[in-house]
Amino acid sequence: MVRLRDKASVAFRRLSQLLRFTRLLLPYWDKQAVLYLCLFFSMSFGLAQPYLSRLAIDFALIGRDLYLFNMLVLIGVVLYLFSIPIELIQKYVSFFVRTRVSFDLRSRFYRHLQLLSLRFAQSRTTGEHLYRLGPDLENVVSLVVDTIPSLLLFPLRLFVLLGICLWLSWPLTLGVLAISPIIYLHVRFFSKRQYGVLEETTKASQEVSSRLQEALALIKWIKVFGRERSEWRRYLADLVSLIRLNIRAIRLSLFQSESSRLLNAILVGGITYLLGYQVIQGRLTLGLMTALTIYLFQLLSALKAIGSVYNEVYLKFIAMER
Repeated sequence: MVRLRDKASVAFRRLSQLLRFTRLLLPYWDKQAVLYLCLFFSMSFGLAQPYLSRLAIDFALIGRDLYLFNMLVLIGVVLYLFSIPIELIQKYVSFFVRTRVSFDLRSRFYRHLQLLSLRFAQSRTTGEHLYRLGPDLENVVSLVVDTIPSLLLFPLRLFVLLGICLWLSWPLTLGVLAISPIIYLHVRFFSKRQYGVLEETTKASQEVSSRLQEALALIKWIKVFGRERSEWRRYLADLVSLIRLNIRAIRLSLFQSESSRLLNAILVGGITYLLGYQVIQGRLTLGLMTALTIYLFQLLSALKAIGSVYNEVYLKFIAMER
């Protein structure tokens, strides 16, 4: 019971912090509306293309209907040409909002830092302040500007994909949903371990940066008292400890990557075999198999993205709390 209360308290604190940082987007609500509109159109284009492929194969190619084939090709070209300015607008608006939010947050952070007491300034190192003003701040901006908009549209895309897949073949869709907990547990298993390693690496990098900056600032006194060799040894020891942490992180990342590739190969191979088997048995047309394959892979990617986004947000919470 105590553990559940602690988890609820942590979740509430993180939600409060997230809402506090999300307020930075309020002055740019019109830009955010344009960004959401662009994301919605991009999502719609991605969902329409597989069904156009099905119509082209089953009705235009097999039915030898040149008029329908030309119309479907024309629709595909129009959608592609329309997606180019949408993508450009999306990237430009995202860059604009990210730059302004980063400027606002840096300005507030630095102003607040100047107003803090002398005791606080003496209790924190310069490297710690620089790390918060650098990588930590960029992670928070990325979380607020990039991750949150994607999260808000993600449920809509997931439910539309799920509805399309259930309409085309509900048994295969239910089969994909049945194995989705394995994907989630796989990502959650590694995200917890990556969180701990990243937290240790962040603290170690901050300490190394702080000690290096202090040593360079006092380089004259180090030479006067003949401390060059001891400073050099201390710096090497810091680098070795940091390299060991990076090796742990790389090992964990490699193991996650390879296990994810294996899991993905099994899932893709199984879905491809089942769809091919149904085509041979005459239960699916070739065009329906093509569309269903793309939609199921998109659904599988969306289910995997739940864990990936959870992992990304989980890791960026470190920077947000700092």
